[in-house]
Amino acid sequence: MSRGVLLIVLSMACIGASIPLGDSMMIKLPVWLFTFMTIFMALVILIPLSILKEKTQWLKLGLKNYLGMFMQALLTATLYTVFTLYGIIHASAITVGIVSSITPAVVLVLSFFLLNEKLNLKKISSIILAVVAVLIMNLVGIQDNGGSSPLGMVFMLLAVLSISLFFIYAKKFSVELPPFTLAAGLALFGTLQTLPMAIVEFNSKDMAVFSSGMI
Repeated sequence: MSRGVLLIVLSMACIGASIPLGDSMMIKLPVWLFTFMTIFMALVILIPLSILKEKTQWLKLGLKNYLGMFMQALLTATLYTVFTLYGIIHASAITVGIVSSITPAVVLVLSFFLLNEKLNLKKISSIILAVVAVLIMNLVGIQDNGGSSPLGMVFMLLAVLSISLFFIYAKKFSVELPPFTLAAGLALFGTLQTLPMAIVEFNSKDMAVFSSGMI
């Protein structure tokens, strides 16, 4: 297995592990506040790493790179995370994972319409099989436990659309930055994008949650 494939597998494993974690945290924290807190913690770690390992000069990255990081952060760190967490509230973690698995199929469809990429028989078959499998598994899951709602499905489909648009945007308007710098940039803009709603939720949240050690 190549290093690139291994890193992709590890990243997908981290995304999968985040779903049950988010499920448990939604009992204690509101969506936007939790999203802000997690992205901010990533920012605190990634900014020093980008400076120490990649010697990033943050004031000299250029408008194109800043715009690229802003859009990618909006689609991933902000919208994808928020939609997924709202999906977790209204659907079971299993359903969330199942619906998330159609992301490659959605990327293929969007690539056809937005990037004019050709769809061969193999790709079309993959799309059909992915959609049919998700529909069957999700319907069975709803009948078994009753823990999912149509609203949860809507939020998860929006999450899939957000992450799929991220892949399209990243391919169409590539940001040529080192990995730690790019990740730190996404965390920076994600923190700024989620801050206003996080403040609103923080002001309306019962502070006993923090003082009682529930988090």
